[in-house]
Amino acid sequence: MENTNNNTKYFKYVKLKIPIFNIKVDLYVDKDENLLNVQNYFDSIGFKNYPPLNSDGKSDYDAYTTYTDNNDVLILVFNEEATTKTKVLVHEAKHAVNVIFRWCGIELDLYNDEVECYLLEYITDLLINNTQNNE
Repeated sequence: MENTNNNTKYFKYVKLKIPIFNIKVDLYVDKDENLLNVQNYFDSIGFKNYPPLNSDGKSDYDAYTTYTDNNDVLILVFNEEATTKTKVLVHEAKHAVNVIFRWCGIELDLYNDEVECYLLEYITDLLINNTQNNE
């Protein structure tokens, strides 16, 4: 696990890769339940591709999946509590699968979904191993 930022007291950042599809993944785990630390960091670097805050200035999400404007880095953001919920990790992993398939020009196939299932399993495993098992 590679932690490559100086904001570790506010959030954890891990760079990952999905080898077969050659996809770079940035994983953020925010210590703020409203994901405000990561959002402030994104604002500071000019990245705006994240869900808007609600009228209270808070996030309505425990997690979300997004990507860079030039479609070269998949970004997954979770609050710390959400990483303890397997259903949230799987939910975001499925969004990630759909993004990767779209980027690679692969259509979902309801009759032959083995590649989709293996990719979902792989991403879910990456998320579990980099959020639940490590500090």
